[in-house]
Amino acid sequence: MLFILVIDVVNSLSVKADSEGLLSPLIANGQRLSLYVDYVSLFIRSNGEDLQLTKSLLQIFGEAVGLETNWQKSCVILIQCGEDVGELVNNTLQCMTSIFPATYLGLPISNNKLRRGDLLAWVEKIAQVGKPLF
Repeated sequence: MLFILVIDVVNSLSVKADSEGLLSPLIANGQRLSLYVDYVSLFIRSNGEDLQLTKSLLQIFGEAVGLETNWQKSCVILIQCGEDVGELVNNTLQCMTSIFPATYLGLPISNNKLRRGDLLAWVEKIAQVGKPLF
């Protein structure tokens, strides 16, 4: 719970940067940040200014609360971006990049409809949970 209270400051920073027009607008007007346990997802445009501002916000936040972004464990999932964007992300954030389909929180995600084969392993795992152990 303490982590959620502290990490909510990142949301406040992104909301403030958005309202001040410092971040490029997103197509869907909504949250830029999604939190689940200790997973943080940020939704930003792939231009150099937004990438650099986001990196700076995370660094300032980290210095203020004593947390540090682990860029080696971080991953950017590029959505409808060219190869040049992947290079820009790597140069700015210095973290891994991925494209769809990808895995998030252990589940497959995609910008297209998932195929039966993409979900079959999960259906089998869920089916096993319902079976008695003895």
